[in-house]
Amino acid sequence: YKRLYEQNPNAINLVKTYEGNLLYDNMGLTTEDCEKLKNVEVVFHAGGSPNYVYEFCRTALPKLRVLAAATDLYKHKNFSETTLDNDELIHDIPLALLRLPTIGPACQEPMPGFVEILRGPTALMIGAGFALGRRDLPAEVLPVDLAVNALIAAAWERGI
Repeated sequence: YKRLYEQNPNAINLVKTYEGNLLYDNMGLTTEDCEKLKNVEVVFHAGGSPNYVYEFCRTALPKLRVLAAATDLYKHKNFSETTLDNDELIHDIPLALLRLPTIGPACQEPMPGFVEILRGPTALMIGAGFALGRRDLPAEVLPVDLAVNALIAAAWERGI
């Protein structure tokens, strides 16, 4: 974050976020929001199964170059198989699909150990002393900053 801020202090102004609800058509976005999104080229999705986002991208984002989706290694195991089996889907949008383990505190950015909310795997690691300090019991936890960097790199490699 520091390097980006030093190189381009206004970079954050280029990022726009939209709150979408996967239960509704067009993700519950207004017509005005959907019109603004027609120029979107890259979508990052890390909020559950990418099935609905994938459909939205196919129909509402004509300039999309890549959908980068992070799925839980343990929950959404069938998404990639059904997507890759369906030729119609695979040719429409370049898909960068990352299947990640449990996400934990940051390794480096914005600072080592950074976490917004102390719950889930982070609380468990602190409470249990990170697998009770035994090297033969490694935790399958990926630092959040490494997960985000991997998602960005995958999107770049697949779509740009």
